[in-house]
Amino acid sequence: NSFFHGVKSIVAEQGISGVYKGLFPTIVKVSTAQATRFGVFNFISPEMRDTPLKAAASGAFAGGVSVLLFQGIDVVKSRMQGLEASKYR
Repeated sequence: NSFFHGVKSIVAEQGISGVYKGLFPTIVKVSTAQATRFGVFNFISPEMRDTPLKAAASGAFAGGVSVLLFQGIDVVKSRMQGLEASKYR
């Protein structure tokens, strides 16, 4: 089965709104993780990101912090959207 088969099946069973189920948890997770990533990056002093290599290292560090902080939220979100989502209602 393909992606398009999945979309077709969801729309047939649940309507177009079925494609958007789980959108809110995704928006919350992504927006908070990105805000954290940008916040951490901007917290790093400009002298520590004044060359491309330092900026890349600072971005990698900020991304790592974001992943570590939001891994738990991502697990919950994924379980809420998974095959056994009815457990979490």
